[in-house]
Amino acid sequence: MPPEFAENLYDSNGLLPKSIDSTDARFKNIAKARGEAMTVTQYPGETIFVPSGWFHQVTNQGYFPSEMSEFWSNMTSPTLSLTHNWFNAACLRRMYDSLCREYALSVHAIRDLKEGMDVAEFEGLVQGLLKANYGMDWESWWELVDWNIRHRDDMNRMNWDAERAIVSDVVEMWLAREEASLIPGVKGRVMLLREYLG
Repeated sequence: MPPEFAENLYDSNGLLPKSIDSTDARFKNIAKARGEAMTVTQYPGETIFVPSGWFHQVTNQGYFPSEMSEFWSNMTSPTLSLTHNWFNAACLRRMYDSLCREYALSVHAIRDLKEGMDVAEFEGLVQGLLKANYGMDWESWWELVDWNIRHRDDMNRMNWDAERAIVSDVVEMWLAREEASLIPGVKGRVMLLREYLG
């Protein structure tokens, strides 16, 4: 799904369907999304690169070469989809925005627990939920960004000044967020990264 049509996938609460074939009435523009989607058939030995920002779903068809069929005869779906998600400075802002959206969804999901709870304790619950649902929280996000910046080489990387400017912008945006002051260990790491970036 090209990024310019992805807005048609969401419902009014910003949630995505489980499948582009969804008939759930909440997804009012899903038919438009289906009309813009591309269908690709991938055969054994082929690799597909999905560009950053392109939504996608995989449907395994169950094909395996005949020499492996005996091994897989008791399996219901003898196929495998391996996804390797990556990001770099070129899509760092998009990844940051995505994590911010997931953070907001995590806060919303447990908002009823906030009353009578210490703000730091509530933030800890939000971070735990964020990590469970999204695969990373702010601590693991900044650990990854920090390590990548400090261990960069120039091979296959964008110009250092351009990369530094992108990362610096994201650092400043995050430091302005309310939760930055609620997770001091992470804020300390980000402040050191800011200093390193100059």
